[in-house]
Amino acid sequence: MILPFVPPNPLAETISVSFSTRDKGEIDHIISFFESKGGVSSFTFTVNQQYYASPGITSETDVTSSDELALKVICSSWNKVHNYGDYWSVSATFMRVYE
Repeated sequence: MILPFVPPNPLAETISVSFSTRDKGEIDHIISFFESKGGVSSFTFTVNQQYYASPGITSETDVTSSDELALKVICSSWNKVHNYGDYWSVSATFMRVYE
């Protein structure tokens, strides 16, 4: 069987996020959420439009309010770091998906 050629997404976007110096329970909750998505199920990530410019914004339906933009993303990689005491941080890379 010959599979059709699927070109790479020309609008591929990644977003680096960080949840810094949070208590261990909150970090564990964030990581549990990422794990529940299995790196393939999308979720909505809301950003402030003022700090986010994207060539992929093509529809007003992406805009949730005058200041916010709802993006569909997946998260397949993250890193948990111990800061001190009961405080931890997690950094993650979100990849925008178009559903």
